[in-house]
Amino acid sequence: MKYIKLIIIITLLNTAFTGCSYVSDYVEGELTNRASFGLDADYSGGIVTLRWDKTDSSSEFAGIEIYRTTEKNDEYETYEVVATKVTNGTLGNGLTTSCTVSANLPNTVSSGEIYFYRVGFIHWDEEDSTIYNSETSIDAISGYAKIVIP
Repeated sequence: MKYIKLIIIITLLNTAFTGCSYVSDYVEGELTNRASFGLDADYSGGIVTLRWDKTDSSSEFAGIEIYRTTEKNDEYETYEVVATKVTNGTLGNGLTTSCTVSANLPNTVSSGEIYFYRVGFIHWDEEDSTIYNSETSIDAISGYAKIVIP
């Protein structure tokens, strides 16, 4: 009987710790904005073409944003905002699945450098929100697409 209680306790503890691992992975994922959809990119003649496999027709949809960084795996790296619905009207449509942007915007890129692009789907924080820059947040973010500038 003593060993049966011990086996039950060990089994319960093992289950609890395994569950905690999943919970901590979920929380970490939310904090670091893990990829929730795929992204491909090509470079040709100073133009980057991005293609993704997500759409959003919800009432919370506020726009799509394109980001760029030089550090692929650093969630705290500063991202440049390359395009928004203000600079590219097609990004105001949640059914858009591709976009072309100049590689030299907003800043000039360097030959031989590697850049990583991401796409973010933006939602309004509340239904009656109207100020895009202060009343929105990222709802979903793509994986990285690597571009090498020749």
